[in-house]
Amino acid sequence: MSDTNSDETHGVEGTTELENTLIAVELKLDEAFEAAGRQALTDDEAGAGMVLEQVLDLIYDSFGSVIPYDRIGVATTEDDGQIVRSRWARSEADNLKMGTGYAAPLEDEAVQNILGSGEPLIVNDLEAYLKEHPESQPTRDIIEEGMRSSLTCPLASGSKPTGMMVFSSKERNAYTDKHRDIFTHIAGHVATILERSRMYEKLIDLNWQLQVASDALEYQATHDGLTRLWNRTAILAAIEREIDRARRQEKAITIVMCDIDNFKAINDTHGHLIGDVVLQAVAGRLSEALRSYETVGRYGGEEFLITLCDCDADGAPHVMERLRTAVGGEKVETGKGAISVTISLGGAVSVMANTDIDELIRVADEALFAAKGAGRNCHEVRVVEAGDK
Repeated sequence: MSDTNSDETHGVEGTTELENTLIAVELKLDEAFEAAGRQALTDDEAGAGMVLEQVLDLIYDSFGSVIPYDRIGVATTEDDGQIVRSRWARSEADNLKMGTGYAAPLEDEAVQNILGSGEPLIVNDLEAYLKEHPESQPTRDIIEEGMRSSLTCPLASGSKPTGMMVFSSKERNAYTDKHRDIFTHIAGHVATILERSRMYEKLIDLNWQLQVASDALEYQATHDGLTRLWNRTAILAAIEREIDRARRQEKAITIVMCDIDNFKAINDTHGHLIGDVVLQAVAGRLSEALRSYETVGRYGGEEFLITLCDCDADGAPHVMERLRTAVGGEKVETGKGAISVTISLGGAVSVMANTDIDELIRVADEALFAAKGAGRNCHEVRVVEAGDK
């Protein structure tokens, strides 16, 4: 068999191997999309970029048996085709000079020559090419990475250019017409996979933005704007859930009504802005003094409602004293100086959670009234027996 026939046979086998690889990549694409989507909903940032990176990593690990390279870079068209931006690069070099983010205008001569012709470009001596085109920063960067030859392959969706894939090697004269023909044969398939990856990224990013917006709306609906605690509706709903849980588990539950002492006088003396500062400070100190399984919300005005799970008449006074000390232990710093702030607390304990929320709140309010009558800056606890009204 002649060398020409041998190259042709190897070229056909190589093309078939790459096509099989691309089929496997496509099968993994949906899996990567789902995984990236799940991470986007749980992380602080969207999973955009994950899908494309995973797909290109698969290509990088699979193409080496047919096309030689020590580096692959991918750039895609953006801004309605006005620029080409580097989206991904992976290299065997110790230093990656040109990673993601590099952009060139579409009217750039080198970019036009590649995307306009639609044909892969072989440069088997990058150093010689740079001498002829000293303005080419990408060439200079990959030479500094140690690359000496490249195969630049345009990507298109139909007749529309979508980007390019650049294979680079540390060896001069690494690429032949055979490599160009192999990629030309599979270019449409590669472009389709990359376009699907980009589409998935956009969907992931959109879903993440929608989730962020939904979370923000939910937060606004359930939290008090000033103190950032649960609002009245949300804290009542949380108490209902805790009562149901305590009832199923046959455990005690305590509801605490908390009120800032002489709050009207604070507003009258220092103004409502200072009153807001006090409300925020008290809310913060209550939150910090509670354990993770204890909840607090703003019930209204200067009143707070607190849930103490699995807390009976013996334990409630200790928790309430901790809260009283946390708030009144030191003055609240304001724009008009430090202000002494204290709270009174009234607790209603339901043994075996054998009463409803309305009754618990009523009894907690009575206990709070008693604490106020006892001189404020103290707490009272009452046990609600089954059937108490």
